Amino acid sequence: MNIAYANTLPYVVYHYTSMATLLKILTRPAIHATGVNYLNDTTEREHFIRLVSQRLPSFIKENSLTDTGIFDTFSERASNLHSERALVLSPFVASFSEDGDLLNQWRSYCAEGNGVSIGFRAECLRGASFPPPGDSEAAWLWSAPTISFRKFAYLNEERTDFVDDGIKRAMARALLVEKESDPENKIAKDDSFAYEINNQACFVKHDAFSTEREYRLLVGPVFTDYSYLNFRTSKSTLIPYIEVPIPLKAETPFATSQSRKLAGLSGSDYIAEIIVGPTPNKELSIEALQTLLRKCGLVVDVRASSVPFRDL
Repeated sequence: MNIAYANTLPYVVYHYTSMATLLKILTRPAIHATGVNYLNDTTEREHFIRLVSQRLPSFIKENSLTDTGIFDTFSERASNLHSERALVLSPFVASFSEDGDLLNQWRSYCAEGNGVSIGFRAECLRGASFPPPGDSEAAWLWSAPTISFRKFAYLNEERTDFVDDGIKRAMARALLVEKESDPENKIAKDDSFAYEINNQACFVKHDAFSTEREYRLLVGPVFTDYSYLNFRTSKSTLIPYIEVPIPLKAETPFATSQSRKLAGLSGSDYIAEIIVGPTPNKELSIEALQTLLRKCGLVVDVRASSVPFRDL
């Protein structure tokens, strides 16, 4: 198994959220990528960081490495990951699943009976990008945060081959960045190695979570360009996020429902399907949503969740 992005993508991946968020997406097609240190899971990234930290001494010995300075920054930060990562230096993420009707996801994200699972075309998520500034002069200096979209890897402590592969690729990338960086603003190889491992960690979880079948959209740090940052409120803090525009059409048409297949109709819209979560108002929700989608001019299938769950 390799952390690197695979070219094979499912046609659709699902994002569990509320009806209110769905309305915002239909009004302004974009994904909100949340600051990784502000996610509900406080152990985010720690699994892979810990595996790399544990593996490094043996990796150094087995590969007869004498110059280990490339690991300095990572080793300093690994034991206290969250406090060492400033907001502007941390990535932003949005999560999706290959399965659009999972009980644990409904419980986590849509427990109030007003949730949906939005089936986005994976091709559109992979093609997400930030538009350049309208000012032609500013465009020369413009550099947007990087965006990547790929599948999660799930592994346990025995997968040293996977960890070794991640270390080697981070080393290669760090040495290349150091070599090609501006001499007046040299990027140290140990800082770059820590950055690369941190990004890889955003796509790795323990194999106990493999049923989530997760994909993730990762947005690189904003550094000093605060124009990309937005904030929303939560129960206890402000949550930073980045609004990521997505293409409205996929290049490859996707055949939707069986009735549409028989009629020769296929959709290329950025949303292929919406699943209405467990709710006491299933029929009303579906009817209203279908009407809204027709108003928006979208070819989208709508169906109810098959999960027998009630939030009593």
